[in-house]
Amino acid sequence: MKCSYSCGGKKLILRRTVFLLKLLSCLVLVLFLTLPFLFKFSSWLQTNMVFLPFVRMPENLNLSDPSSLGMSSTHNLYLTSQPGVRLGVWHILPVSCEHSQISCDDQLRSGQPVVLYLHGNTAHRAAPSRVELYKVLRHLDYHVVTFDYRGFADSSNVAPSVTGVVADARAVYDWVVARSGRDTQVIVWGHSLGAGVA
Repeated sequence: MKCSYSCGGKKLILRRTVFLLKLLSCLVLVLFLTLPFLFKFSSWLQTNMVFLPFVRMPENLNLSDPSSLGMSSTHNLYLTSQPGVRLGVWHILPVSCEHSQISCDDQLRSGQPVVLYLHGNTAHRAAPSRVELYKVLRHLDYHVVTFDYRGFADSSNVAPSVTGVVADARAVYDWVVARSGRDTQVIVWGHSLGAGVA
């Protein structure tokens, strides 16, 4: 009697385990077959998976006051990329221009190279790793100009697209070139998504 009960319990556990494995295999197969089709035919899903504008970490930062985020000698400004699209931009001054009384626009003519930094597809221009990079470049005596694409941070809440983020980068690049001197070197540095845009 003991053996039949023990063997019956083992068979029941084995049957349940086999059933769960079959169910899990079917679920994986369905997902494996349907997700590519969903991704292929859903532009909303494609946009949100590529650009990730909803990932805003750290949150609740006042990007219009860079000094509150540890970014001294940084000017916040807003540029228009296209009609109805406003971009949040930071101009971080090199150490040698820190105490200058010249206007922000004129300081780009100071002769120091300018790094136009295009960030990746998550967070915003004040992400901690990016802030540390800006500080390093600043101490190497570079101007740093960085911005948030449409749909990111304090830029216009317009859905990003490939042509849209390229237009945003081009607008900021044109702004930098128009204000820097002829002999000023402009370096476009793209990270992750920004590398493709650059």
